[in-house]
Amino acid sequence: MVPLDLPAVMEIEQASFSNPWTRRGFLAALDQANVAAYVCALGRQVIAYFVLSFEGREAHIMNLAVHPDYRRHGIATDCLHFIDRVAQRWDSAQISLEVEESNLAAQLCYKKAGYRGTRVLRNYYPDTQEDGYRMVRKLPDPARATR
Repeated sequence: MVPLDLPAVMEIEQASFSNPWTRRGFLAALDQANVAAYVCALGRQVIAYFVLSFEGREAHIMNLAVHPDYRRHGIATDCLHFIDRVAQRWDSAQISLEVEESNLAAQLCYKKAGYRGTRVLRNYYPDTQEDGYRMVRKLPDPARATR
């Protein structure tokens, strides 16, 4: 993701979340050394994106969204597989995220990709007072995988 992608990213963000990130929020994330952000494009059209942060051996999905016209076509799953590879390159042992309690479609997608709920986050989303779930996926240890 580069600043030129932000108009398309912001369109998806606005359509996807009740409390969307701002352009300034994306620019701040892009400016961090421990953040990686990617877009998924079909031709020249951005159809999905995600933002990851890295702290120690944990990768954290800060944001992931798919354009409404392209949902339920496996794009989020493809993004999650790519996230696994990026996290492994950063030597992460696990990937974490938070998801709204009401976002059942995302929860099911994450569960199918190997994420497990680890904690209920009461009133996690301040704009709606909605609870969230912390979900984690442990990554295979590359040292053990080669044995």
